[in-house]
Amino acid sequence: MTKANQTANAAAERTASTETLAEARLLLAHRHYRATVSRAYYAAFHAARALLMERGIQAKTHDGLRRMLALHLVKPGHFAPGTADILARLATKREDSDYAADVPISADEAEEAVVQAEVFVRAAGVAPGKP
Repeated sequence: MTKANQTANAAAERTASTETLAEARLLLAHRHYRATVSRAYYAAFHAARALLMERGIQAKTHDGLRRMLALHLVKPGHFAPGTADILARLATKREDSDYAADVPISADEAEEAVVQAEVFVRAAGVAPGKP
């Protein structure tokens, strides 16, 4: 990947992060809690991808993304472990919201997912709500 591609891809991921966070907020306001949780996760997911792409690192899977984040950013001290853990917690909630119809998602859980996504996105250097 060239430096220009790396920069363009990271910028696209940042835009996707801010857009999906805005979608999560809108879905929460309209009480679509399952979709809120999913979009909140993807806001953090795209922010994490942006961080890695800026360093020329691409992950092929969701689990790989979390592993690469830990290896290349958390372990060297560039990203707080507690903040990185948000991505894993949101991933679990997203899987429940997308695949486990029998697992209820409350308004409080959906709101917390948005708050946690905002924390992660902000820590990743993406200004929430400003694509």
